[in-house]
Amino acid sequence: MERNHFETLLENIDSKFQLVLKGHDVLRGEIIKNREEIVRVEKELSALIRFSYAELEKRFKDLESRVRYLEEKFRDIEGQLNL
Repeated sequence: MERNHFETLLENIDSKFQLVLKGHDVLRGEIIKNREEIVRVEKELSALIRFSYAELEKRFKDLESRVRYLEEKFRDIEGQLNL
């Protein structure tokens, strides 16, 4: 009888251990999925930042060009007034 009780106890422990292992597998899968999602989001954000930077760079260059044009016009007008 004692041997039967011990075997039953071991089976019970084994089944609980198997549940723990399954839980770990599920958690491992979730961690992998989350890492993949983080990598995907990081790539998207990097692309958006590069696009935003390029757009800002373009606007800045356009503004610089306008300022140079206005400075030239101002010098022309200033030169005409000094005549």
